[in-house]
Amino acid sequence: MRRRGVLTAAIAATFAGCVGERPPSGPRAPPTAETSSDSGSTTTDPPPGLRLVDRDFSEREDGMLLIEAIVTNTAPEQRAGTLVVTAATPTEEVTKTRDLEVEPDIEVEIAIEFELPYAEFINGGSLSMDIET
Repeated sequence: MRRRGVLTAAIAATFAGCVGERPPSGPRAPPTAETSSDSGSTTTDPPPGLRLVDRDFSEREDGMLLIEAIVTNTAPEQRAGTLVVTAATPTEEVTKTRDLEVEPDIEVEIAIEFELPYAEFINGGSLSMDIET
């Protein structure tokens, strides 16, 4: 019996350092928000205008791809632009555009149908959206 107690104590002593709290790793003096970046870039808000608020994709009833987007106008006056959407499967890429005219503080919903199989799109496809003004 005594041997079992000694063995248990030896095992506990061996692993005690492994389960204890470890000191944090990383820089001793991490950068703060006031520290300027070496890249020289400044963080500024983009100028008012058309912004992509949300995007989504789904399968249409016929098995093809449907892309939906919400665009808003953050400017105090009406803005016009073109939504450029590029959808790709591993074997094909298609780009479609929609001209937009959006009143101030309004969100518009756009739906664009692609003749790309949804199953191929979600298995290795890609999607990019941009607003050209």
